Amino acid sequence: MEYKSNEEYFFSLWLDELKANGYIERYEYEPEAIPLSSKLCRNIGKKEQFVLHPHEYTYDFMIKWEPKAIGIFATIFESDVKSNTPLYCDVFLTSAIEIKPEFDFKNMTREVMINIKWVYDKHGIYINLVKPPSFFKKSFTPAQFLSTKTKKPRKIKYTPILTLEEYVQQGKIKKA
Repeated sequence: MEYKSNEEYFFSLWLDELKANGYIERYEYEPEAIPLSSKLCRNIGKKEQFVLHPHEYTYDFMIKWEPKAIGIFATIFESDVKSNTPLYCDVFLTSAIEIKPEFDFKNMTREVMINIKWVYDKHGIYINLVKPPSFFKKSFTPAQFLSTKTKKPRKIKYTPILTLEEYVQQGKIKKA
């Protein structure tokens, strides 16, 4: 699959590893757009004058979690449980994800935050903002991310670098 950014590709590696280990049922890249406002026209006698275009928003990934992932990778947003996970999901175990780069080129994070608030206010969908690769520090680093496409070791600027198994084990120790 072709992704629009390296960050989206890196996050897909994280998702693929979770799916391969039974934590994700499925995920979808760029699911259907969410309508936020309609086209705006004004009436001038018997004619209509166009004023504003409609606005919609498409987040980057939709994740459908397996039940065993809850409390490890995602917390149900509507629950009264304090979150110790890197992401939120809804009661249907679905997470919406927006990917942004760590460096905020042209202040795009500020722009997307308006859409995220608007989606939640209008549709009740919480969208998680994720900035790979620093996001991996909050959970685990995908095995495929550890080396570049040319098979050279990737320079990683954070520690500890946890595998999926180490992250899951660490979570079990914290709960005990």
